[in-house]
Amino acid sequence: MAVERIEEALAHCLELMDQKNLDVEACVEKYPQWKSELRELLRLALAIRSQADQPLLPAKRMRHIRKRILRPSEQRVKGR
Repeated sequence: MAVERIEEALAHCLELMDQKNLDVEACVEKYPQWKSELRELLRLALAIRSQADQPLLPAKRMRHIRKRILRPSEQRVKGR
């Protein structure tokens, strides 16, 4: 695969990491001209991906918020 831009190399590495389970170092070796920059971009991309799976609030706090949001509507239904 002929790659002319670092963006293309990054996309290709992310694809290889997903499909072939390659690690960061194995990917950057494929693109020595961008080795250090690509390494940092891949680490950043992995960090972002790992955070995307994390809830923004703890589950207990989410339950509390849901209760408070739903409580008024439940009270309106009971009052009818």
